[in-house]
Amino acid sequence: MKTKFLFCLLLAGGALVAVMGCGEGKKTEGTTISTEENSVAVETEPAKQTTPSGELSPVAAVLAKSPLFNANPDLQAKYYIYLVSASWCPPCRAEMPEIVSLYKQMKDNGVEIVLVSADATQEKAQEYLANFNATFPAMMPGEDGMTKLPGYIRPRTIPRAIVVTNDGRLVREDHGAIIMQYKDILDQYEARKPSSAAPASAGEEAK
Repeated sequence: MKTKFLFCLLLAGGALVAVMGCGEGKKTEGTTISTEENSVAVETEPAKQTTPSGELSPVAAVLAKSPLFNANPDLQAKYYIYLVSASWCPPCRAEMPEIVSLYKQMKDNGVEIVLVSADATQEKAQEYLANFNATFPAMMPGEDGMTKLPGYIRPRTIPRAIVVTNDGRLVREDHGAIIMQYKDILDQYEARKPSSAAPASAGEEAK
């Protein structure tokens, strides 16, 4: 009788150990799957979010954090042109085809265009860009017409082009048509070499 009792006790103990072992096995397996999933998520994060801001120029660092649409900006550009334009502006529409045709050449020369839309909505701005097959990045300014872009000057009239270096130094601010002479403008700026000039602050208003 005692032998049977001990035998049953041993069987019960073995069953309990077996059940606990399966539970631990399932827990370990679940942790492994979770780790693999986290690994995949890290690997697929956009480069824009993982690039340290210290590696970017001041203008690029702001663009990397800005709610842009239509295209991703070139964060390695040497110069940036903020083009203030809108679909309701006839002179803006008139100059857009030539700007679009120059864009690839400009990118190859280290110049990026960022459209700062004066349209009422992003949808209107997106439609405007699509109508001209424009592939440069765009953004909407704040309600006061301001942006955080280094060197940006709020214009009183449009179209307007604000040409800046990648650290926000103002090169030139004028009618949007100056984009067609961007090479001459940048050549003249390079010849001046204003290394001691302080970068322009963001959000200045045109005088």
